[in-house]
Amino acid sequence: MIALDNISWNIFRQSGSIEAYLLMKEMETIGHHANSRTNNLERLASSKKQNQGST
Repeated sequence: MIALDNISWNIFRQSGSIEAYLLMKEMETIGHHANSRTNNLERLASSKKQNQGST
């Protein structure tokens, strides 16, 4: 069974495909950046709501 915490390495280990490994690493990086951006936007929206409520 493949562990999801290091899926790119497990895919490489099972397939031997460096292209698959690099693609998965890139997708993990893009996903991480997208999650960070979403979290930042949510914090900004929350902050604006709090500031509007206090004025």
